[in-house]
Amino acid sequence: MIGNVGNPIRVCSALKRRFLKPILSLIFFEKKENKHKMIYICAILQFNSKKKLKALNEMDFQKVIETEKKFKETGFKGAFKLTAALLPVRNEPKLQLKVVSCVPSDGHTSYYYTEKFEKKQILLHFTMGHLQGDIFTLTKEDTHVSVPYVIARDGLVYRLFGSEFWSYHIGQNELGSNGTFSKSSIALEISNYGPLTLVGEELKTAYGDTYCTLDDVGQYVKLEKKYRDSQYYATYTDAQYEAVIVLLRYLTAAYGIKRAFLPEALRFVTTSKVVGFDGIVSHVNYREDKCDIGPAFDWARVIKGVTAEKFTTFFLNAPTGTREVLPILKSERSLDPPSYYRRRKIVSDSHPEPLF
Repeated sequence: MIGNVGNPIRVCSALKRRFLKPILSLIFFEKKENKHKMIYICAILQFNSKKKLKALNEMDFQKVIETEKKFKETGFKGAFKLTAALLPVRNEPKLQLKVVSCVPSDGHTSYYYTEKFEKKQILLHFTMGHLQGDIFTLTKEDTHVSVPYVIARDGLVYRLFGSEFWSYHIGQNELGSNGTFSKSSIALEISNYGPLTLVGEELKTAYGDTYCTLDDVGQYVKLEKKYRDSQYYATYTDAQYEAVIVLLRYLTAAYGIKRAFLPEALRFVTTSKVVGFDGIVSHVNYREDKCDIGPAFDWARVIKGVTAEKFTTFFLNAPTGTREVLPILKSERSLDPPSYYRRRKIVSDSHPEPLF
């Protein structure tokens, strides 16, 4: 979790900037002509903003599925350009990663840096939100807080930028250096609400909305005891688990990163052993104030799938009712325009660390 990736308040702010600019200009004009009309328009704008915020905040698990489906179909009404393709896993010709290039339609790229560093780790996060909010936040202009991949509930892997590039993703209060380890690791965000709080018979998200009830078995995991202040966590889908496994197999093969995991005794704690570890870790290993990704995640399933000699998908191959023919690319670089790979002058210490 980078900050609160799917925070609906941040999403609402992003929507205001992108879609309400003309209305704000109209208000400025009306102020000169009619003071009372100015007040009326402002009241309407405020009401609409609160309505949008409420709609974004009310995200139970069924609405999460609906919202994700709409984003997949339209890229949030064209705000994002979506291009799907297949990437074969090196040395596994029958295993392919279905990836969707997801970039802002206005072309801005100021949420990551086009510098290349040796990759030694893959670091797992969960977003603590829903897909639409996740992607809006992770592609926010001039923030440079992002990850190359977001894994949706349906198992689709959204690629926000090339994995050879980097952006801040570990944050402050971490072991070591945020900049150093953000550069040398590849971060994945799994779209998931994470910790849930029991209120009566309802399980609430960190934003106070109802995600599910205790009767919605399968939508949450109850741990035997609290992990970092929470006993209930939202579940991951079977398609997400398979996508995580295939993506990890793809990246470890592409970058020569070991298919190794921290031992179970260290897997859920913040430990100095993570520094210099060549393999797959999670955010909790770097920060004591984070809970992604803890014991509510089926680590055994992922470890078995990643370390197996061969892996075959089942849920990702389920029929969808439509026949989809996707291009098979030699590498993920084929998803980007040539301008992304032009040599750029790098200024030393030119990347201020974000406060999150």
